[in-house]
Amino acid sequence: MNLVKKALFQKLEKQGLAQRMIPGFLKSLSNYLAVEPNPDLSQINQKLQHIGWEEVRLDYHTFQLATTWMEREGLIERKSFALEQPDTGVHQRRIVKRSPMG
Repeated sequence: MNLVKKALFQKLEKQGLAQRMIPGFLKSLSNYLAVEPNPDLSQINQKLQHIGWEEVRLDYHTFQLATTWMEREGLIERKSFALEQPDTGVHQRRIVKRSPMG
């Protein structure tokens, strides 16, 4: 199992989705993304809950894992989804370690 799929399945299982249900969930998500060109996370979650996936609430990171995996599997076309990462108030810094040699 590749790392993206493993991380995705772990996140979905952590939310209470049984592993045997994950392929169906991802199929529902890919079907929705095929017909809705620019959804936001609240629209996606509302639609998924409306069709019976009440136990799952996608967050930004899980959505990114899901779309990356679905693109690689050919379930959705590669396109940029204009979801913004929510502002958590935490700013990430990238630390670059330099070797003593330069």
